[in-house]
Amino acid sequence: MSIGFVCIGSGYYYLNPSNVTLVWDRLPMTVGFSSLLDLLIDERANPVFGRSLFSFLSAASFASCAYWYYRDDLRPYILVQFFPMFSIPILLLISTPVYSHTLYYVYACILYSLTKVSEVADKQVFRLTSNSMSGHTIKHRLATSAIGVILYMLNVRVIL
Repeated sequence: MSIGFVCIGSGYYYLNPSNVTLVWDRLPMTVGFSSLLDLLIDERANPVFGRSLFSFLSAASFASCAYWYYRDDLRPYILVQFFPMFSIPILLLISTPVYSHTLYYVYACILYSLTKVSEVADKQVFRLTSNSMSGHTIKHRLATSAIGVILYMLNVRVIL
């Protein structure tokens, strides 16, 4: 569900870029990152803890975006965005799989890491591609690929 809201929020932002519309771009992404981490905790660590953690992680997602908007401080947002990317591989290493295809979580984290690299190197990428594609454009394609990897995994995995 968060994926659909990312599309709507991102579209809304790009129609009228501002901090107000950027909230609606960032909020569904943070909820999506938190939900993915929670899903993995629920599956691989403790289902009861995972289900009770969902409300906390969702609230942290909302709070990080509100804090950024009202305080102009991205630190909590960055934490909520990057914590799952580092936690997921660790959780995969220390826990026993319940489903097949769990390596796809790692693939998605790698793709998402590349989105951040392309975003930071926006101008350099634009120059390297002879001004045909920006790092920002590549970021969106990589993020879509990461989502596709997760959706594929969810569709093909089976209980071990």
